Amino acid sequence: MRAVRWGEDAQVEHKLREFFELASLRCSHCGALTRHSADAASDERSLAERGIRTVEDWDRQMDAYLAWARANKEAVLAVMSELPDWQESAAALRQVLDGGG
Repeated sequence: MRAVRWGEDAQVEHKLREFFELASLRCSHCGALTRHSADAASDERSLAERGIRTVEDWDRQMDAYLAWARANKEAVLAVMSELPDWQESAAALRQVLDGGG
C-alpha cells in the first residue's frame, strides 16, 4: 500500500468519508449490517453498491481501510479535523491510530 503524498488532502478526505460511511452501516448494538432504522433500505443499497453481502465482506473492507489509515497516519490525522460531521468516528479512529484500540 503506497503512502499518500502531502497535497492529496481531497483524496484523503474522500477516502476517510468512505471509511466512516461504511463503518456507520453496521449496527453498533447488535452487529447487523443495517442500522434498523427508517433508512435500513438505504443501508442495504449502500452495502450492495460496495459489494458487501456478509459481515465477513464488511470486515474485509474495514480492515483494508484501517490498513490504509495506518499507512497514511500523518495525512489522515491532519485531515480528520476538517470533517466536523464525523467527529465521533474521527475520535474513534484517532484512538486506534494512537494505539488505543
